[in-house]
Amino acid sequence: MKPMLAFFQRPSGKTGLSAALLVWALLALACGRAGPTQVPPTVPVTNTAVAPTPTLIPPTVTPLPTAAPTFTTTPVPVATPAPAAPAGTRVLWRAGGVRGDEGSLFTELGGLDTDGERVYVADAYQGILVFDLEGNLLSVISPGEIGYVFDVKVGPTGTIYMADKAFHQIWPRQPARVGRRPGRRGVCARPQPECRGPPGDACAGV
Repeated sequence: MKPMLAFFQRPSGKTGLSAALLVWALLALACGRAGPTQVPPTVPVTNTAVAPTPTLIPPTVTPLPTAAPTFTTTPVPVATPAPAAPAGTRVLWRAGGVRGDEGSLFTELGGLDTDGERVYVADAYQGILVFDLEGNLLSVISPGEIGYVFDVKVGPTGTIYMADKAFHQIWPRQPARVGRRPGRRGVCARPQPECRGPPGDACAGV
């Protein structure tokens, strides 16, 4: 060691820098003899912590706004009931309404006529219904087999003429004295009594 100290010693007698270099050299020699630095092996670290269970948060549902009630100013039509008949009056026939099927007096109404004392009403499937002026049913006039009675007329002599559309005839005369020319016999295609002629004759359109 003395030669090294003598080599680094300056003639000026200042040994500060030489001492530092000497220490550095000694450290270098010590590291060289000790060999390379040993790096400790890496030990894997196992994470033993339990993972937290995820918590499901339900989505927030926004309630729909309630619609405000709407009101209409349009008036709703109300069915007007049929006017009642005056007290003591019996209704023989009424247009419109609901047709009943039990206890009905008529099947299907046609024309009517009167002789001043009685009212004669044509019923399609019954014949001629005769009423008094108080509305009481007196009798039913039918020649027997009926097709489709739709009108009735009372002659000046009291003869009752019943028009049957199905049989193309006017009863009680068979065939009726009707046609395109007066005085000739014929039958009615669609008899429609409209007026009365001389005694014993009935006029009809065909």
